[in-house]
Amino acid sequence: MQKHLLRLGGTTVALLTASTLDACELCAIYRAADARGAYGSGFTFTTAAQFMPYRTGQFNGEEFPRANPDYLDRWMFHFVGGWNVTEKLGISLNIPLVHQSYQRVGIDDLTRPQTIRAEETGLGDISLIGRYQVWQSTGMTLGGSINLLAGLKLPSGDTAHLDEQARQLRIYEGIVGPGHNHDALGPVTSGVHAHDLALGSGSVDGVLGLTANAHWQRAFLNA
Repeated sequence: MQKHLLRLGGTTVALLTASTLDACELCAIYRAADARGAYGSGFTFTTAAQFMPYRTGQFNGEEFPRANPDYLDRWMFHFVGGWNVTEKLGISLNIPLVHQSYQRVGIDDLTRPQTIRAEETGLGDISLIGRYQVWQSTGMTLGGSINLLAGLKLPSGDTAHLDEQARQLRIYEGIVGPGHNHDALGPVTSGVHAHDLALGSGSVDGVLGLTANAHWQRAFLNA
């Protein structure tokens, strides 16, 4: 599947994965000034948008074209309020809003497949992230900084699709028994599974990350 990251204005987005679910990706968002290491004290507010189209079906690593392919298009809008206690220490609250449209083949009782087309909008997993600047070098021409990130991702997103997947798994294991080698969700039937549509993970997860920023004259790099 392909992912595309959009940038709005001077806002850049760095991804930190807190779990394997795409709907639960945790974003640490900074303004262009922050990417150059120019943190200041006080309150901040940042918005960003991320678009992720999943439209390339694959089988055994090769593209697998279909006449009526499944797809998942997801927008994630991030609203981040922050408070920098000092230039070195800050905290931010990331509130993501998710909108997705998709087409998939659903199997109600593993015997009757049906094509499902739908759109959904809801709150994703909120994250609370602290930042501490462990190193900084400033200069008119060349400079950089390193920041340590740590926090929590909270289970605020809807997990109904995860419950759907668990229900299908129980039905499948009731038919063939537990520990069977086949995929309970039928990968050859649908390219979009129930867990792909979950807006949240349903769990509290710890997050630890590191950002490195450097600038030279008018150019800057954020990793």
